[in-house]
Amino acid sequence: MSRHGPLFERDHEVEVLNRMVARAHGDEAALALLEGPAGIGKSSLLAEARDRAHAAGVRVLAARGSEFERELQPP
Repeated sequence: MSRHGPLFERDHEVEVLNRMVARAHGDEAALALLEGPAGIGKSSLLAEARDRAHAAGVRVLAARGSEFERELQPP
């Protein structure tokens, strides 16, 4: 169980995270991007991915945008 709380009905997503962490631990780059409406657990899944990667000895980089960056669009 995650230190951030249980992830109910997320077996598929957690398995994908496990494979991603295993690849990253094997010196392959890995990137997680989650998209969806507010309140579906995106932050919890990303926290779980960070925890699992850190526990496996993988260097973890994370970033978060702010509400002030919402209007920025790629060129």
